[in-house]
Amino acid sequence: MYILPVLFLVFSYKPAFSQVQNVDKLLKDLSEYKKEDTIKANILADIAVTYFYSDKEKAKSYIDSLLMLSSRINFHKGKGKAYQYYSEYYLRKSDWEKLKLNLNKADSIYRMLGDELRLISVKNVYASYYMAIGEYEKALHEKIAVLRSYEKKGEKNGASKTIGGIGQLLAKLERYDEAEEYYVKAISLKKEVNDRRGESVILANLGAMLGEQGKYNEAIVYLERALAIQKEFNDEAIIINCEANLASMYNDKKQYDKSLKASKKCYAYYVKNADTTNIVITLMYQATSYRGQKKFDDAVGRLKIAESLIKDRPSYSGLYISLMENFSTTYKEMGNTEEALVYHEKIRNLEKKQSLSAVQEKVSELKEKYETEKKERENLELRRTNEIAALKLQQNRYLLYGLLFLILVVTAFSLLMIKNSRMRAEKEKMYLKQRLLRSQMNPHFIFNALSAIQHFMYRREAQETGKFLTAFARMIRMTLESTQEEAISLQKELDWLDNYVRIQQLRFDNTIQYHVEIDEKIDTDNVVVPPMLIQPFIENAFEHGLSKLDKGGELNVVYAQENDRLLVRVEDNGIGFLQGEHLRHFQEHESLAIKITKERLQLIGKRKQKVDFTIVSKPGEGTTVVFSIPLTYKA
Repeated sequence: MYILPVLFLVFSYKPAFSQVQNVDKLLKDLSEYKKEDTIKANILADIAVTYFYSDKEKAKSYIDSLLMLSSRINFHKGKGKAYQYYSEYYLRKSDWEKLKLNLNKADSIYRMLGDELRLISVKNVYASYYMAIGEYEKALHEKIAVLRSYEKKGEKNGASKTIGGIGQLLAKLERYDEAEEYYVKAISLKKEVNDRRGESVILANLGAMLGEQGKYNEAIVYLERALAIQKEFNDEAIIINCEANLASMYNDKKQYDKSLKASKKCYAYYVKNADTTNIVITLMYQATSYRGQKKFDDAVGRLKIAESLIKDRPSYSGLYISLMENFSTTYKEMGNTEEALVYHEKIRNLEKKQSLSAVQEKVSELKEKYETEKKERENLELRRTNEIAALKLQQNRYLLYGLLFLILVVTAFSLLMIKNSRMRAEKEKMYLKQRLLRSQMNPHFIFNALSAIQHFMYRREAQETGKFLTAFARMIRMTLESTQEEAISLQKELDWLDNYVRIQQLRFDNTIQYHVEIDEKIDTDNVVVPPMLIQPFIENAFEHGLSKLDKGGELNVVYAQENDRLLVRVEDNGIGFLQGEHLRHFQEHESLAIKITKERLQLIGKRKQKVDFTIVSKPGEGTTVVFSIPLTYKA
C-alpha cells in the first residue's frame, strides 16, 4: 500500500505562524500605506510569503507587485526577493527553466549586495530543485553547504530546518539510519528554538519514512505527535498527509474503523483540490478497509470510482496496475475467482505494455538527462559569469572608494593651500602697511620738518617753534593711530590733513593758502575712508609743485558725492610738469602714490570695485589729481 511522503516545506524565508494568521492585518497595512518605498515593498513580500501556504496564484500576484515596485524605486533587495519567490513558485509548478532563470537573477543580485543569508536561501531552492528532479546527491550536497553556513553564523532556526531537509534526502537515498539520526536531531533543535510548527513537519516526515520501512508502530507514534501539535496551527496540507499515512498503517494493523475515518477525511480534501493521484490512493485505502470488514460491495464500489478516474490515462499506468491488483484481491476474497483471473490477466498485459514503455522511457530519460546536464553546464557557466560580474563590481567599488579618498586628500591639500595663501596675503597686507607708513612718514618729510624746527630755534622764534612742535607731535600721534585701522571717519581724515598742511605751511612761512570744500550731502562723521589716502598727493603738491613758486601758492581739496561714490580732487597752482630731472622724479613719486592707494583699497576689501585716477598738469598752471572710491558708511 502507498505511503504518502510529507513534503518538507521548501520556502526559505518562512514568516512566523502569527504572521500567517495575520494576513488580514498585512492587507490592511498595505491598503493604508500610501508611500512607494521599501516599507511597502517589504509588506508585499510578507503577503506573498503568507499566501504560499494557501493560494499560490494569489502569492504570485503579490510577487508581481513586489517586482514592479522594487524596479520603480530601484530597491535591489526587493528585486532579489521577487526573483527568489518566483523561483519557488515555479518549483511548485515544476517549471524548471523559469525556476532556474529567476533563481540565477536572485543569486546575481544577492552577490552584488553581499547578502549572505539570502544567498543561503538560493542554495535551499537549488536543493529543492535537485530533489524534485530526483538528483538527491546534488540536493544533499547543497543542503550540507547550507547547514555549514547556518552553523557558522549560529543560526539555529535555519540549521534545524536544514537538518530536517538532510534527513528527508537521506531517506530518499535509502540511508534510513542516518536519516533517522538527522530527523531526531532536527526535532530536538526545533524544541530548543520553540518552533512547534517546524517540529510537527519533521515528526510527520519521520513517521512517513518509518512507514515506508514497515515500522508501523513507531511511525504511528510520530504521526500522532505531529497531529497533536497541528491542533495549534491547523495546517491542512500537513494534517491531511499525516492522516493519509495513518490510514494506510491502520489498515496494516487491521484497525479498519480508524483507517476509514482518516481516509474519508483525506478523500474530501483531495477532491476539493482536484488531486487525482491521491483521490485514487485514498479510495484504495477505503476499499482495503471495507474488504477487511467483509463489506465487499463497498470495496468494489470504491475501486470502480477510482478506475473511472484514471482508465485509459497513460500517465497513471503504475497507479492503474495497483488498482487492478486491488480488484483481483477483492474478487479473490469474495470467492469470485473468475473475475479475479480477469483482473489478473489485465495486470499481466499492463505489465508487458509497461515493460515496453519502460525501454522507451529509458531512452527518453537518457536523452532528457543529456539535455538536463547540458542545461546544468550552461547554468553553471551563468553562475560563474555572475560571480565574475560580482567581483568586477566589487573591484569597481574599491576603485570608487580610492577615488573618493583621493578627492578628500586633494580637497584637504587645497584647503591648506588656501589657508597658506590667506596667511601670505595677511603678511603682504602688513608689509604694505609698513610701506605705507614709511611712504607717508618718509625720511625726507621728517628731515624737512626737523630742519624747519631747527630754523625757528636759530632765529630764536620760540613761539613759532612751539606751534610747529605741537602740530608735528599731534600729526605723528594721529598717523600712528590711523595706520592701525583699515578705515577711519572722513572727519578724522580731515583733522589729520589739517595738521599735516599746517606743518607744511609753517615750513613755507605761511605763503601757501589751503582750502577744503566738502559736499553738503556728505556726513563726515559717518562716511569712512582709508586712512591718509590723499597724503602722497598733498606731499607731491608741496614738494614738487608749490615749493618752486616765487609767489604765494594755493592748495585746494574737494570732497564730493556722485551717486554711490566719493569723489576727491586735489588742486595746486604750482609749476606743473617740468622737463628733465625734475619731471622724472615727480612722475616716479606720483606713480608710487597711485600704486600704494590701489593696493590699500584691495586689502580693505574693495577688490571688485573700480578705483578711478586722473592726473592733469600744465606747466606754469599747476596740477590736478582726481580719484573716486565707493562711498562707504560706518557699520
